[in-house]
Amino acid sequence: MNREETFDKLFKKKGGIYNTPDPFFFSFFEFFDVHIDAMRKMYPKLPPIYCGLINSDFLNASAGKGDDCEYYIGFNTGLLKAVNDLFLKIAASKSRQEFDTKISLIREGDGVKYDDRSSISIFGINQEDHNIMVCHNTLINKFLLYHEVCHVLRGHIDFFKNNFNAIISEGDYEKDKSKVNIQQTLEMDADSFAVNCLIGQFREQTFSRKPYWTENCGDINSFMYHFGYSLNAFFKLFGYYESSSDIHHRLHHPIPSVRMSMILGNVSTIFEREKRPNAEVALNYLIQGGIKADEDLCEVSYMERTYKEFAELLSSTNNKAHVEGIMDNWKELRLKLLPYAYATLPLSE
Repeated sequence: MNREETFDKLFKKKGGIYNTPDPFFFSFFEFFDVHIDAMRKMYPKLPPIYCGLINSDFLNASAGKGDDCEYYIGFNTGLLKAVNDLFLKIAASKSRQEFDTKISLIREGDGVKYDDRSSISIFGINQEDHNIMVCHNTLINKFLLYHEVCHVLRGHIDFFKNNFNAIISEGDYEKDKSKVNIQQTLEMDADSFAVNCLIGQFREQTFSRKPYWTENCGDINSFMYHFGYSLNAFFKLFGYYESSSDIHHRLHHPIPSVRMSMILGNVSTIFEREKRPNAEVALNYLIQGGIKADEDLCEVSYMERTYKEFAELLSSTNNKAHVEGIMDNWKELRLKLLPYAYATLPLSE
């Protein structure tokens, strides 16, 4: 089998390969290749990775190892379209462009699907709003890619395949509690890796040389604002209300409020390590960006404002206990990942 056939077989249950010529997706393949090659310069042992599209409207991404012992990352077409539509309609709303169709998401079983019928072409967005839209899109697409690459780089895929004979899929539910605990811990590590990559790129000014990036994210506070905005808008697509203990222990990925709690902690740790002055100010910009995203998304979707509930979830006892449990899991899981990792694993705190 060639790589496309192997990809299709590996992710068949998720929808199989999407190989229909579609101009919308042409740029993604170049995006994948360019940024994985750049990461290989930082991590020379990173093995070859084949990225492709999975024919599914569910908001999901998957990573696994094929029968050819090569690594594969699959992004659902619905996920990439939803992210693009999200920031496009927010930009259009800010430019006061009229459009009839709001972004539409459908709950189906335990997952969330993007309703492709809500996708429309919008023209007349002013340059400033267009530039910000591109920044937010770039942030999330990089976050998604680095998250998935981490599953390869830090041995998650090989560990999961050898112990469960399964791929890593972000948006699924699971009945086996011990398996859920392991995968949620791996997802925490992948989120942390992606955050570190993005902040590192900003610090080294290698994120983007395009003028629109410098104009909108020229200092750490503005970067944190747009990062918080992008992440919170993205997480909101998955909902904030899955806060029951039943949901906590069924999702492959921690619920959005837990993810955001850990990301805030991760950013705080990075700032402490760098001895960055005014770190609290920068963190506040991240939170304010998230609040603004909550407000803006409600203008272009059928969602209601939930940031108050989300903020309460961030500090809830249940969430804090869940975060502590994931961090405790990492201490044990890290040792098991060492034989499979292609890069140094972060130490347990």
